[in-house]
Amino acid sequence: MDITKLWPITWYSMLLLTIANIWHGTNGSAVSLISNNIDSILTSHELVIVNFYADWCYFSQQLKPVFDETAIQVKQLFPTYGQVTLGKVDCDRETAIAQTYNVNKYPMLKIFIGGKMAKGEYRGQRSVEALVTFVQNQLRDSIHRVYMMSELNSMLDMKKSNVIGYFDIEQGEDFNNYNKVSKLLRDDCEFYAVIGEASKQERLNDVKHTYANKLVFKPQSADESDIQYPDESDIQYPGSMKDYNYLTQWMHDQCIPIVRVITFQNAEELTEEDLPFVILFHHPGALSEKVPNVLSRCHTKRRTDTQGRPHPSFGMTPTF
Repeated sequence: MDITKLWPITWYSMLLLTIANIWHGTNGSAVSLISNNIDSILTSHELVIVNFYADWCYFSQQLKPVFDETAIQVKQLFPTYGQVTLGKVDCDRETAIAQTYNVNKYPMLKIFIGGKMAKGEYRGQRSVEALVTFVQNQLRDSIHRVYMMSELNSMLDMKKSNVIGYFDIEQGEDFNNYNKVSKLLRDDCEFYAVIGEASKQERLNDVKHTYANKLVFKPQSADESDIQYPDESDIQYPGSMKDYNYLTQWMHDQCIPIVRVITFQNAEELTEEDLPFVILFHHPGALSEKVPNVLSRCHTKRRTDTQGRPHPSFGMTPTF
């Protein structure tokens, strides 16, 4: 047989194999992310966990086989392309990527949902079992479905802030963007979707006499026994839900208050937000009522001014 006749087939097969390895990792292990592929991979997957590492770092060396094995198991559990993948960045080689994502230690495990980086990194146990469980939890549904308006008040969790979407159908660009952002902010807000006929009255525009999907933010109630919806404190989303970037920023501003209580668990996460930071140290029980009231006004202000510059974050911590 003339092996030269096989060359086109062999070349084509090698090309397909190379592409598969770039996108899915060799043998299902974590995908190597570089400047040429990182943006496309982050935006084409619902969830991406990225290991930012340095080869010379002892802890990076310890994590590498664990992370690669996790990637293999995750791919077996979620084989559908675009659902989830695990990626890795060699920060010594890809210095621009490390700088873009504020990598200041090794290894760092960062979470990306719908192409957006979550506010906190993974801080759990670095074992295959723990990482796989974390991925499963991140992919679970984050929206409470409501099919009767009479059910809504009893479902609202007033220990948290709530976001309520009113949708004609449970699909389409509006709903898909809402779903992505709900997973990004699931630890900070509770998300609800009123679907179909139950949402019709809320979707009605009285002026234009047309129907459109609608989004409302309901802040945490100071008095959990007084649950009313709607009420004067509710804030309606002013933009188009098709604008994913604006939708993400608006919901981030509503769900994550500027004034937060600093604890041992969240202190490192808060300082990594790369914003000016003001901390109020106070004695337990001796905090003047005027101080938190003044700081709490920041809850209603955006994190950036009209020129795009960041406002400072505020934190309160008791001293003993």
